[in-house]
Amino acid sequence: MKFTDTHAHLYTNDFSEDIEQVVQRAIENGVTKVVTPSTKISNHTAARDLAHRFPNNIFPSYGLHPTEIDANTDLDAELKSVESIINDPSSKACAVGEIGLDLYWSQEFVEQQKIALHYQIELALKCNLPIIIHCRDAYEMMFEELERYRGELRGVFHSFSGSVEEYQYIKDLGDFYFGIGGVLTFKNSSLPEVVKQIDIERLILETDAPYLTPAPFRGKRNESGYIPIIAAKIAECKNISVEMVSEITERNSSKLFNI
Repeated sequence: MKFTDTHAHLYTNDFSEDIEQVVQRAIENGVTKVVTPSTKISNHTAARDLAHRFPNNIFPSYGLHPTEIDANTDLDAELKSVESIINDPSSKACAVGEIGLDLYWSQEFVEQQKIALHYQIELALKCNLPIIIHCRDAYEMMFEELERYRGELRGVFHSFSGSVEEYQYIKDLGDFYFGIGGVLTFKNSSLPEVVKQIDIERLILETDAPYLTPAPFRGKRNESGYIPIIAAKIAECKNISVEMVSEITERNSSKLFNI
């Protein structure tokens, strides 16, 4: 079986000491491809360099993450940096992202978050790339902002944590997939009941490494090699084989990111 981790921040300092071993462990566990989204101007180059270092395994995307926007952010410079690296053929961008809205930590800069979201959506449309959406405590607002693009967008709601009703709204909004990660394995998580209702042709796997480590490794650093744990939990939720989860999610991620 082969798997793709569609969201892992492997360029961060969490992996600086043992990235070779992390990639090797992923491959040994069948995870042969990893999408690595950058989040701000200071880590675009790190994501690109990691993809050049592992050209057959790591595929970068570039974006300005909503929680990176604060009083010290030069929004114009950040967004122009995203556009510049996306338009550089050497960047090998497979998506625009991680982009989105986050009302969990702060609502102080929500208008700037919206400006960044729309700028990067327009960039993705111009470059014919999918978007990787971060949406935390902001589904209603996100739907309002995306409604103007109804039928135009393709991408993934990364680390999807919405309800069945929110899933149904999103699937009618555009060509969207739903990234499922370690939260699915958490005790008392409501996500398994939602995943049961999501069409498997719309599911892709992710870790969000180094964050959101699946059980039984919670509390430790997450890494791409844990993807089979998430695949097994999806198989359990959908009452199908892990082999089928592998086959379908591989097809889904390949189609979305063209990798």
